[in-house]
Amino acid sequence: FHFTGHGKFVKNQPEGKRGRLLLYNNEELTENDLQKCFRKAKGAPYLVFLNACESAKEIYSSHLIDAFLMYGAENIVGTVWSVYDNPSKEFAKEFYDRVVKGENFGMALLSARLHMINSRKQEDALTWPAFILYRNPNNDLQKPR
Repeated sequence: FHFTGHGKFVKNQPEGKRGRLLLYNNEELTENDLQKCFRKAKGAPYLVFLNACESAKEIYSSHLIDAFLMYGAENIVGTVWSVYDNPSKEFAKEFYDRVVKGENFGMALLSARLHMINSRKQEDALTWPAFILYRNPNNDLQKPR
């Protein structure tokens, strides 16, 4: 599952409605909404990439990452703060290029970070550290079985 768009974290909302992915026509998808989708689908995707601002912010206070982990996602990439559009697109492209070449998700994330660091563009300096990989502690960071 890959989402590219806008995200936000609203701290003063009740649990289950803090993390949001912003959809077309100003609709918002919360972690409660995601959990409903996963219940119907009987599970979450193996890899989730949330290329959206604040999609992994404040993990310990109920957020989008929780919804994916709770329903079985094994690997989730998200951002802990706001990121610029073009560098985040380049980061995702580099991540997927590395996965296609056989790197596991952890190494692909590291490679994408190094790629962004080496680009030496000022806006990239705020992008590469924002991406973080959450994973099921029982998996081995490999591609699907």
